[in-house]
Amino acid sequence: MSAQPAERSGDLTPASTGEVRVPALSAWWVLIAGLSGLFASMTLTVEKIKILLNPSYVPSCNINPIVSCGSVMVTPQASVLGFPNPLLGIVGFTVVVVTGVLAVAKVPLPRWYWIGLAAGILMGAVFVQKAIYDAFMQGPPNAVEFFHGYTYSANPVACAAALATLDIYRDEKLFERARALEPKWTDAILSLKNEPNVVDIRSVGLTAGIDLTSRPDQPGKRGFDALNSAFFDNDLMMRTAGDTLALTPPLIISEEQIGEIVDKVAKVIRAVA
Repeated sequence: MSAQPAERSGDLTPASTGEVRVPALSAWWVLIAGLSGLFASMTLTVEKIKILLNPSYVPSCNINPIVSCGSVMVTPQASVLGFPNPLLGIVGFTVVVVTGVLAVAKVPLPRWYWIGLAAGILMGAVFVQKAIYDAFMQGPPNAVEFFHGYTYSANPVACAAALATLDIYRDEKLFERARALEPKWTDAILSLKNEPNVVDIRSVGLTAGIDLTSRPDQPGKRGFDALNSAFFDNDLMMRTAGDTLALTPPLIISEEQIGEIVDKVAKVIRAVA
């Protein structure tokens, strides 16, 4: 009789011809990843429905002052096939969850099934990348859709200046000063909530993000016009991310200057209403 070679720990174990069992760790990973994706897809679907019912609704996935998911949900890329993309996630991740349960229970599945699952995940990744690309390429023709870093940002002189700046932050206690001004900054920024087209306002420290409703079929255009109005008409420097106004004043700002900034932002918002 000839002995069969022992299988290495962690290898895929053939249960029978054409069937595969995955290691326990991989099985749990598939199950947990599937449950996480299914929960996220269901949450985004509910948020999309709430936005359709109430355009001023603020979704729970607005997680910081600058980046929000609400403005993305109203773009054409959020419904590539004519219905909300998260519905695809609900179907797809349900398959992954069922697969994970079977794998944890050590139920062997045909090799073709695992190949098909891997192919589906690959197709999903390609689909998402194309949707992300199209979402960025929706700005007006004269706008830069995808900002990136600059090749001269980390030269020795710039690094020396950055280190000197950190010393000033410490020596002049600018972080402590910013923390003391945070309540006044937040109250002033929140006073803009009743301005036209303001959907949401988020603030932390001396940073704030103001979401404006997108113009029909022109996501990002209102934000771009607001940037031009701020710079050319109101002597105000700010940034935009789509239709979100991003405010990050210097840490040496005074209370009077906070009021001046808020007044100018209000003028900008009204100018692009």
